[in-house]
Amino acid sequence: TPQGYIGGDAFNLGFSKLLKEYVDTNGLVNYPRLRRFRLELNNAAENLCNLKPEVYITWSRNEKIAFWINAYNICTLKGIVDNYPITPSKFMLLFYPANSVMHIQGLRDKTYFMIMGLQYTLEEIERDQLLGRFEEPQACFAVCYGTLGSAALRPEPYIGKVLDEQMAEQVKDYFARPGAFRIDEAGGGVHLSSIFKMYKWREDALVKKYGTNKLFREHRDVDRAALNFVKDYISEQNEEFLTRKQYS
Repeated sequence: TPQGYIGGDAFNLGFSKLLKEYVDTNGLVNYPRLRRFRLELNNAAENLCNLKPEVYITWSRNEKIAFWINAYNICTLKGIVDNYPITPSKFMLLFYPANSVMHIQGLRDKTYFMIMGLQYTLEEIERDQLLGRFEEPQACFAVCYGTLGSAALRPEPYIGKVLDEQMAEQVKDYFARPGAFRIDEAGGGVHLSSIFKMYKWREDALVKKYGTNKLFREHRDVDRAALNFVKDYISEQNEEFLTRKQYS
């Protein structure tokens, strides 16, 4: 093993203190406080940068996925804190509240973060690693965009050993929100979050993994895949409605 070796879960657990201290149980971040003590955040970012690729390649698949999710979330926090307090743009105020991360231009696609000595944007982490390399649509519910509509931030890091449980919990919590999933029996409709339609690459990853022809064949590809995905995370009663009833 390389010198200074550290296992995947040991590395990921290094983010515990930071997340526990500044993220509450609802996934809300204390940004003013995090900004005051941003040395901790800068140290976490430094650790991402200094991790040796020859150490990373020895980790299990789940430890690697957990690593990229943690990297995404730490970099999001850093991107926001580096621009805090947020200066709203007049144009964006038409669409978003004054303190929204949407006012930080290029946070997701033009801001570079150093990971293992290479530059990545947040978008590249999600598109190329989590969805491209690992083909893991569940990760869409683990990466936090710093918005109330996105997945919630956990007050703990993801680790390989319990990654499946952590991700399943994230998806369940997300679809328990009335804005994310709702059945309108009277109107014969099912309302589903457009979380998978935000980007073409999200759609592609979802369809690739869940676009089976065994169920929901009357629906379009992406809707069929979304229904196949969602059915495992909702109540039995709701799952029965999805699989047995006619709806739009």
